[in-house]
Amino acid sequence: MVDTTALFSLVSGIGGALIGGIAGVYGPGRIDKRRRQHELELERSRRWLEVQHRRQEAQEKQEATVREENEKVLEAIRESIVCIQNWQRRVEFALLDLNANREIDIARFDEMAEETLQAVGRAVSLLGTEGDRPSNEATSGTDERRPATFTMQELTLEVRRQIVLPSDNFNGLDISVRAKELRDDLLQALLKEREGRTGRRLITTTDHVIASMIRH
Repeated sequence: MVDTTALFSLVSGIGGALIGGIAGVYGPGRIDKRRRQHELELERSRRWLEVQHRRQEAQEKQEATVREENEKVLEAIRESIVCIQNWQRRVEFALLDLNANREIDIARFDEMAEETLQAVGRAVSLLGTEGDRPSNEATSGTDERRPATFTMQELTLEVRRQIVLPSDNFNGLDISVRAKELRDDLLQALLKEREGRTGRRLITTTDHVIASMIRH
């Protein structure tokens, strides 16, 4: 950043020396006129430097704000990616346990679901999007777009209902496929957003996403 005080002092000192040097050649009247002109030029220079200084400070403050907001978004993206991975795995584990008639800790399942939905919701909010994705339901005849968090909650509740009150009509394979599709859609969208903000391309294979995020 330019030190406007030091620069202005230097300009003033040089100008004063020049005026003093020519005082013996020209009369007092002409010296006074030159001094006034010099003072006016110095004032204009001072004002110009102050304006430039304020503009630079404002620009640096704005850049700092942008960097801070960008870091918040990147951290939210990273947290969401980890939670989405964990959510899909936990759903898959729950489906395996249901298929094997093993007991499931419903409290831990609920805790996982709440953590994931909150993390994704924070990222969606910071990104300024509703997190929409095309509906994959066979009953939908249109390309209706639905919030990803809604679909995640819907799938989670279907698994939870089967844990609490088992039904013979429950289709675990369908839940598994839809959960993986949702995971992949969200990861691709989040990684694309992160790449746009950092300029760095990450490995997008699902099995390597978390390791890639840690390395970067």
